[in-house]
Amino acid sequence: MRNINPPPRNDVEDYQTAIANRAMPTRTVLEGYIPTITVAYVAYTGTVQDVVSLMPMTLLSPDHSGLLQSNYDALSPRRILQELDAELHEAARFRCPMCNFEQTSTLDHFLPRATYPEFSILARNLIATCFTCNNSKGSYPANRFVHAYLDRIPDLPIVVANATWDPELHLGYSLMRPNGLATDLFARLSDQFELLDLADRFKREAGQVLTEIILNCERLFRRGGANLVRAELLRQANDSQFAYGVNHYKPAMLKALAGDARFCNGGFRVDVA
Repeated sequence: MRNINPPPRNDVEDYQTAIANRAMPTRTVLEGYIPTITVAYVAYTGTVQDVVSLMPMTLLSPDHSGLLQSNYDALSPRRILQELDAELHEAARFRCPMCNFEQTSTLDHFLPRATYPEFSILARNLIATCFTCNNSKGSYPANRFVHAYLDRIPDLPIVVANATWDPELHLGYSLMRPNGLATDLFARLSDQFELLDLADRFKREAGQVLTEIILNCERLFRRGGANLVRAELLRQANDSQFAYGVNHYKPAMLKALAGDARFCNGGFRVDVA
């Protein structure tokens, strides 16, 4: 759940490149759409609200939808636009902006290409994501998700972790709306958090690193008690926040543990759920 910037591209030139090697009958049809495509690309600007309210382009024939969608194949390895695929993953720094922890492995069409075939290869509509997020997003409406390029998520804690005991430690994740965050943006962040099952995914990831954290806390506790454990957890939280951003599962987890008196006072020695 973070912002990224799209790679700078000449969008119409990308479209012309994609159709350049198509079979002549197909290319002729797709060349005829260049003026309309140009207008559609210009319209894909402004706010997310503007984008999700766009009407699909009118096609001269229903068969042309498949032809426009298949332009996306030009991004495949050893195809004419393979460098665009690489630039999109580089723009995300190879980390999915939707969950902010899994590695990018696919491209998500923010506006689905089945409905908006005109945007099949528009760089601003293509966001490098992990397979899990892309697959979970599925056919849900685009207005329930954050646009990694167009939305501006403030650098404030929105993802928060909490530690509870029953009787062992349980870590949970939720969202908190900071002051100044627009209602619409927080609503879409909340929808994305729910639809991508991020609470459970964050919890599973946290569980994988918690054992290492506990071993380190044991050594620190023997040396300096709860205060040293708390100080080290906060130091690691700051380091993780610098590396991954404030809304990553790990700094949120470390802050929650640092703020839990029972954990810092040796609670880490009991079973952890």
